[in-house]
Amino acid sequence: MKHWRYVQACSRGTSHFINNSPCQDRALSKTIADVDGREVFLGTVADGAGSACLSELGAEKATSLIMKNFEEFFKNGGVLTELLQNTVELWINQISDQIGELASNEGVNIREYACTLLAVAVTPREGLFLQIGDGAIVIGSQGNYSPIFWPMNGEYANSTYFVTDASSIRQLQFKIIDNQNIEDVALMSDGLQGLALHFATKTAHNPFFQPMFTRLMEENNSGLSEVLSGSLEIFLDSESVCNRTDDDKTLILSTCQDNSFLPVATNEVEESNET
Repeated sequence: MKHWRYVQACSRGTSHFINNSPCQDRALSKTIADVDGREVFLGTVADGAGSACLSELGAEKATSLIMKNFEEFFKNGGVLTELLQNTVELWINQISDQIGELASNEGVNIREYACTLLAVAVTPREGLFLQIGDGAIVIGSQGNYSPIFWPMNGEYANSTYFVTDASSIRQLQFKIIDNQNIEDVALMSDGLQGLALHFATKTAHNPFFQPMFTRLMEENNSGLSEVLSGSLEIFLDSESVCNRTDDDKTLILSTCQDNSFLPVATNEVEESNET
């Protein structure tokens, strides 16, 4: 049986330091056993709206609730490929309602808790993916990577959609993959889009992912690597990355590969084709 090894890190954007604002990204990752005893990797990322004063709390609420829903689904004997979009839509409505209750209790508009939401549940042969807003989910096999969805832009430039929007269900992107190799999975907030994606061709920038997955697949122990998570945070805080983006940056990487395939790694952050 293949086992997942994974890392995650959040990095406060340089613009947030200048504005004295907190990191508004949140992320959670873990593994859980399904009804057949197979290990399922669960990951979720939320990015709080920069214009909302309490959006980091919305992101924290959204990630914890979607993770709780996934866990309950599998603990109750649910089968990944039978998780219906209608059920996920119900989850999204519940998340929005609970964030709304939080806002009401604090006497503020729900807009102040606005956040995007990305989540995955994957085995080496199956995957469920959902996304509202920007950011990206990327999967790969043998060093070739592709985004599941393309980041969603809103009606105006530099805007997107949020799980707290009244129209969030209409903006939900949902996909199930069955009987296909899924060896590497990445989730990221929009702060890394310019490094990880080719916007002109709407493809993933393979050199961004290859060295990190190469290092991760060398890990002997399954589960979360605290050491590599720390190294990932240092990378996200590095000058080479911060020179390319001043936004908060969150990245989750998970692999079920062994080290029999080791692509050539590079320590440089290569240019992407964002336009």
